Amino acid sequence: MNTVKEELQTKTLSETKLELIEWILTVNNLDVIQIILEKKREAEKAAYNKLFWEVAGSWQSEETGTELANQLYEDRNDYSREIE
Repeated sequence: MNTVKEELQTKTLSETKLELIEWILTVNNLDVIQIILEKKREAEKAAYNKLFWEVAGSWQSEETGTELANQLYEDRNDYSREIE
């Protein structure tokens, strides 16, 4: 006789997701669906923020952001060009 723990270990992630979707459809409760969607949005936002700070936090420079922005504006070529 399989225990619940053994049964859960033998299921694939896809099977587990399908069972969860089937359960949500049988519940047919908008509050449950809204809570799940909100949790999904929170998880996506947390993943995005983590990735953003991994990239943004990796920049190291002796210049500040303002100094770099000023240097970019000064180095731009915004003069008119002759067209032949």
